[in-house]
Amino acid sequence: MRQKGFAPIIIIILAVLVAIVYFLYKSYGIKPQKLIVTFPNAVPAEFDVTDWKTFKSAKGGFEFKYRPDLKVSENTSNEGVLINNSTTNFHDDYELFFHTTITLTENNGLSLEQFALTLCGDEKKADKLLKQDNMPCREGIINNTEVYSNNEIKGIKFYYNSYENTYLAIIFPSKDISKYLLLLSATETGGDGPTAMGLRTIDQILSTFKFTQ
Repeated sequence: MRQKGFAPIIIIILAVLVAIVYFLYKSYGIKPQKLIVTFPNAVPAEFDVTDWKTFKSAKGGFEFKYRPDLKVSENTSNEGVLINNSTTNFHDDYELFFHTTITLTENNGLSLEQFALTLCGDEKKADKLLKQDNMPCREGIINNTEVYSNNEIKGIKFYYNSYENTYLAIIFPSKDISKYLLLLSATETGGDGPTAMGLRTIDQILSTFKFTQ
């Protein structure tokens, strides 16, 4: 008889414990959070290039597409390609400013990372003062280089400072193993590198990049 008397008490205790656990879970339990992922420099999965123009570099051995509002010209003496927007009043809409070059250059047996440091100047030929000025440039490249992959391009990407300008640089091998392709992009003098729209434009152009020889 005593055992039967304990049963209702045990049931009540269990019910109270369940209620307490449920209350604590509802009040302090882990609630699902909305996951937001952003890719500020990512190229949209699909974008319309039907009205884009195609530039082909016979000397460089590559081609790419570009928007009709951009202008592309090639300096055949140094195999450099200039991509810019020369029709926009940048004082009215600075975000539209775009100035980018793609140059085919000898790598002299250097790795991508070693070649990147040459953008700060020749350490062997530079005088002591120039070496001191180049140290922040070299440290910036060493500490901020990341892998860049886009379509046929597999290289490195980084920002560096030179003569009060901030440049975005992307370096990747050409089909000729003795040469690298170097993309440089900047804003006007004293600028902080390409604008947000400029970064998207670079990624879009490079997503259409193809080696032709």
